[in-house]
Formats: sequence, C-alpha cells, structure tokens
Amino acid sequence: MASSSTGDWEGVSFESGWPSSGELNAQRVWSLWKSGALAAAEIAKHPLGYALRVYVSGSFLYSSVHTMRRAAEQEARELKRHWLARS
Repeated sequence: MASSSTGDWEGVSFESGWPSSGELNAQRVWSLWKSGALAAAEIAKHPLGYALRVYVSGSFLYSSVHTMRRAAEQEARELKRHWLARS
C-alpha cells in the first residue's frame, strides 16, 4: 500500500542538527508505506538552496542540497521510484 502527499504539509525537520524552531519551512513531497516501514521525503530552504531529506521509520536516512528547488524535486521523484522498486 503506497500513499503520496504532495500537498500542504509544513513542519519542522526531525533531523538532529537542524533548527527545531519554526525557522525551517519544510514541505513533505511524498510519503509511503512499504514492507511495514514509513518512508518520507521533505524539501526545506537551506542556506545553499534547497535541502532534500529522506526519513525511514522516523529516522533520518539521507540528505542532499540543490541550488534550485526543481532539482531537489526531481531527485525526490527518483528516490520515490527507487524506493517503490525495491523488493
């Protein structure tokens, strides 16, 4: 069962080292359940552009920074396809 959200979810990152106040405006770009684990990706403003962060089962897994939001969104789509293709 997979669910995807590209909407209006805004919140603060749970990644340690990132500000825990409302300084970051993180937006979830997708989330899905696979093999009993929740995976989610979010994009947030970053001093160098836009940070893409991926979480699995509530734990931080991966991060990358892009100068353009479009590039971060493209990588998020590719990671979602990769995650869905995993057995």
